[in-house]
Amino acid sequence: MHRVNFIGYACDVKKGVYTTGQTALILNDCKTGERVAVATACIDGVPEGLTAIKDYAENEGIFNTLIAANIIEDTGAAIRSGFCVFPLVRVLI
Repeated sequence: MHRVNFIGYACDVKKGVYTTGQTALILNDCKTGERVAVATACIDGVPEGLTAIKDYAENEGIFNTLIAANIIEDTGAAIRSGFCVFPLVRVLI
């Protein structure tokens, strides 16, 4: 299991899959197992093999946290959904 510290919580990073086939990344508290954050967003139009990271509001800082932990790789691309822009990444775990 991969671990990160995010917003004051030690978290296990769990990899899942959305119904679209996009990768989901879920952060759960290491001690309680409770969900701390969902790092990803399921957005239409994301190219195969990439996933969108939600790095705003309650998730602000999650992009850099996951990069530093070698869990994701920045592609330099992004996708817009509504008023938000989501960085597109490759998941390395």
